[in-house]
Amino acid sequence: MATKKPSLKKNDRVVYPPHGPVTVVGVKSQEVFGEKRQYLIMQAEDSDLVLKAPLDRLDEIGVRPPMPKTVAKEVLKILSEPATAQSAQWSRRFKAHNEKLHSGDPIQIAELIRNLELADAKKPVSAGEKRLLKAARHSLEGELAITWASDRETASVRIDKALADNPEMIKTLEDKKKEEDKKKKGTTAAAAADEG
Repeated sequence: MATKKPSLKKNDRVVYPPHGPVTVVGVKSQEVFGEKRQYLIMQAEDSDLVLKAPLDRLDEIGVRPPMPKTVAKEVLKILSEPATAQSAQWSRRFKAHNEKLHSGDPIQIAELIRNLELADAKKPVSAGEKRLLKAARHSLEGELAITWASDRETASVRIDKALADNPEMIKTLEDKKKEEDKKKKGTTAAAAADEG
């Protein structure tokens, strides 16, 4: 079986779904089921996790270079757009979210973040969805940091800004504030009636 010659070198940063950005450690030959294969060895960010992928299957697995700046621009645009329709059934919704996260596609990950952030602003999402949101943000922040030659914190701030500019998020937060103000007025009025 012919293996693809790696155009990747040590310390290159690539994206490995669903782990997000990883650093290339090197290439290693290994015999598996009597067949010698070459593997790309990668180190996950922020952990001791070492990953390996067969060199001849990198495209199939989804290992790719970090997104270009044009895609980063599109990601921010997606974060500021209304949410897409989602299944009312939790198990179907969770499966769809999982697929988006594991696709490794920054556009799909941005959609996942937007949809979950908007849903959470309306009504807290489940613990499982919160974990998916955290993993999606971690992946996207890391990749955006590489693309913009910045750090995770800067990427996180830009994601938050794009979400804050989302008209659906603005309306949700305004509606929540109105509801809270109404409750406060009701509580104040009730307390005044009790005193009178």
